[in-house]
Amino acid sequence: MMKPIVTIICVSRNNARFLKQFAESIAKQTFQDWKVLFIDDSSEDESVEVVRKALPADRLQIIESESRLGYPALMEMAWNMADTELVCFLDGDDYWASEHSLRYMVEGCEGHDAFFGSAIFYMQSAGCYLPCSSRCWGFSDPFPYMFRTGDSPFTLSAIFRKSVMPKCSPFVRRFSAADYSLFLEFALHARNVAYSKQVIGVYRRHDTNITLTTHTGARFLHRAEECRSGLIETYGRDFIFNQIKHRQGDFL
Repeated sequence: MMKPIVTIICVSRNNARFLKQFAESIAKQTFQDWKVLFIDDSSEDESVEVVRKALPADRLQIIESESRLGYPALMEMAWNMADTELVCFLDGDDYWASEHSLRYMVEGCEGHDAFFGSAIFYMQSAGCYLPCSSRCWGFSDPFPYMFRTGDSPFTLSAIFRKSVMPKCSPFVRRFSAADYSLFLEFALHARNVAYSKQVIGVYRRHDTNITLTTHTGARFLHRAEECRSGLIETYGRDFIFNQIKHRQGDFL
């Protein structure tokens, strides 16, 4: 197989019960120019076996961590390992909403540094779907907005051009909200982002979902402040605030 143009990154721990649906949603995509980088964070279930059976070997790279390293460190590792033109993310307990989701993202990213779509929630305990708040901000340059608000695109509904940020900084691994810190650093380098209200992915809310315990209320504000401080520490206060001053996020 020729080198694909999209790496689908999955950092997962103990998601065996959900990984079959995760893998099926990838395998059925009408856009087939992809590979999966699956990093298992020392799972205590059959996660690796499920993924290995569900996805073709020539499209799958599995890395098994012998000890638990945590989501942030593995997100940094995965981004830096990806060697394709485009990179997207799909957690092991989530799945894409349709067989065209990856195609929507790839086509939406054409001529842009990134593409941000929409998503919905699946409430596991109730067996029902709920809408997510829209994150189609409309800024071609989203960095000032993301920095000020702590908001970030839906992880499973965004795709990124790797050449914009070939490597991420070690500061990403310092925060539990590794998706926000990684995307915030990417936005610092990006200038041209596309948006769509098209539902790309489905977030599964369940009893062990990190979203339920770390991404709400005061904790959300605290993790955003930590990430902003880390970015300032990494790049320098003057540089970051000059970026904020001169990049007001042109509205599309």
